[in-house]
Amino acid sequence: DIAALITKMDQAAVEGAAFIADGRPWNDAGASDLDELAIVLASAAGMLRLLAAQGIGGEQAARRLGIALSADAEQFPTIAKFRAVRLLFGRLFEVAGFGIPLPKVHGETAWRMMAHREPTMNMIRATTAAFAAATGGADSITVLSPLLDGEAFSNRMARNTQLILQEESSLYRAADPGAGSGAIEALTNGLAAAAWDRFTGIEAKGGLIAVVQSGAIQRAVAATREARLEQVSRRQIPLVGVNVNVDRAAVALDPDRIARESLGDEVEPLRATRLSERFEALCRRSLGKDGGRQRVVLVNLAHATGDALAVVADAFAAGGFAVEVADGRDAERAVAPDAPIACILTEAGSAEAANRVGQALRAAGARFVIAAGHHPEEPPSPPFDAVLSRDSDLIALFSEALDRIAAAQKNGQS
Repeated sequence: DIAALITKMDQAAVEGAAFIADGRPWNDAGASDLDELAIVLASAAGMLRLLAAQGIGGEQAARRLGIALSADAEQFPTIAKFRAVRLLFGRLFEVAGFGIPLPKVHGETAWRMMAHREPTMNMIRATTAAFAAATGGADSITVLSPLLDGEAFSNRMARNTQLILQEESSLYRAADPGAGSGAIEALTNGLAAAAWDRFTGIEAKGGLIAVVQSGAIQRAVAATREARLEQVSRRQIPLVGVNVNVDRAAVALDPDRIARESLGDEVEPLRATRLSERFEALCRRSLGKDGGRQRVVLVNLAHATGDALAVVADAFAAGGFAVEVADGRDAERAVAPDAPIACILTEAGSAEAANRVGQALRAAGARFVIAAGHHPEEPPSPPFDAVLSRDSDLIALFSEALDRIAAAQKNGQS
């Protein structure tokens, strides 16, 4: 009983929060910064009303309020979010007539940005996120264990990240270092204004509990999550080590080791989702029966070097495939039954040659043939099954390829 706890804390003159307005579960489920702030504000307002109905005064309850937010590796938006939450609660306290200090704000590095594959990259993400939270004015920060496995090394890295930022970078010595920066101020003010509008919209519908019971806010957050996941699939949101700049030798860890509970039993639940999950699932699916990686033959018909070849190879590496580069003249020898996916990197004016090589690859055993190169907007045509461009939905494309291979294997084809 929070009301009883507040009363006992007051009687014992114990400092600290008795309850928190927590945005982290909503961030886990895909909420935008704007939604997270609005929900935190609505959560606090709703709790203050409930406590008032139990005889706890407004200021008495507000003194026991804490705030928790997720800190993302998107540095400037995170700085703005932590600055904006103070503006929002300052406005809330002003409207309520409270003459007390603002609640303490706790930051935790965002769980949803963590990845199984190349998990050491999580240390960079966590460092950026912790820096942004501190710069935005967080009173306390938790850095999640970067390898998310509970091992001593990983826990030590999480602890040391905080200590180095505090003791060596001296972030705590600067009060609001973003103040006066035109970009930071604009981001902060714009985010705070939009979040306040979203908050008042929630209040107009009966408050957070009513909106949660209706399922409307969960559906809105889910829509935001799906839109972001599609951007990840298309590499419009780059995740180093996941969908760009992938170490081809890296493998994904057991997903059960870093699960996060979803919320909701009696109402429509929130589903906690990491941004890298779909790529990790694809990597596990692309493993062969022997545990080895599914082979992809990349036929360099364009004789490309450097970026063009690397971008295409990186796309397949993101899906967990083992990429082998072959010269177009060796197309017929490039594909064997254990390499059922082929991709032809073409160039302008080479359609006839690409078709010829594609037919040869198909005859040599390829079950799914992809074209990549100078015609990303053209729909695939025989002998090609798909077109790979910089903006392709890799999850959809590679899932279709694996579906085709699975169907062929089920039918007893090589």
